[in-house]
Amino acid sequence: MDENRNSQSPMTVSPTRLSWQYVKSVGLSIVGLMLAFGSWSDTKQLSISLYHSAISNFTHNVELAQLDKLDVGNYLPFAELTFGTPQVIKTSRLIEGVQFRYHKNNKYLLTLIVKNEIIEGYIVESLMMFENLGLPGQFQPPVPFLEAFLGQQPFDKFTFPDNGLWLDTANLVYFIEQHQMGAPGLFLNVFLGYIEHERHHDTSAEMLVKLDQALIYDNMEATETSLSNFRRHQVPNLYAVSKHTGSIVAEALLTKYEFNTYF
Repeated sequence: MDENRNSQSPMTVSPTRLSWQYVKSVGLSIVGLMLAFGSWSDTKQLSISLYHSAISNFTHNVELAQLDKLDVGNYLPFAELTFGTPQVIKTSRLIEGVQFRYHKNNKYLLTLIVKNEIIEGYIVESLMMFENLGLPGQFQPPVPFLEAFLGQQPFDKFTFPDNGLWLDTANLVYFIEQHQMGAPGLFLNVFLGYIEHERHHDTSAEMLVKLDQALIYDNMEATETSLSNFRRHQVPNLYAVSKHTGSIVAEALLTKYEFNTYF
């Protein structure tokens, strides 16, 4: 018997095949590491989100820190790193190219007034926290450029000059007054306001109806009496900072129907 026929010759592997197997092995390892890192990133982001959600049930630290980062002149993508994408977007009918972008959470409704991806103003409406047992009542953030907090004192405690007011009692009951801040406030306008998105049959609405009627009939005495009465009793639940006048801020406010539909 021929031993050479029955003996098996040793297997040889080409260098090219070895190189390919090595590259393939390294490639799969890298993919595995990338997947693991992606899972860790998702887990980390989820953990941060859950932590912020838990903290928000007992303090306002997260929301106050968010609003503290916001300024007129911010680049929109920078702001969206903090506030995310808006739930609703509307366009202005008064100024071409201006958008109103609405971000709502459990404590406030934020409206960004944006043109060419630059924030030209913003509105913060404090919301009632009926569902939050840890923090009942109303969110009370500090008002920019003023040594005051929203929802803690009536309009008449703000003593700086009034530079105009806007109100309505039809599709939405609201009242806003404009204050020009000059150099200390970067020549921006600061607005204080009251809005009734979450309130029903409020006596403030009745006072505003009287003020509205006095303005319509140009009754100066009744206007002064109604305005003084409203400012003495009503606490603001809204503030705004903008380079625009009150007409744009008023246009940015959602009607009660829009608010209930979108949110």
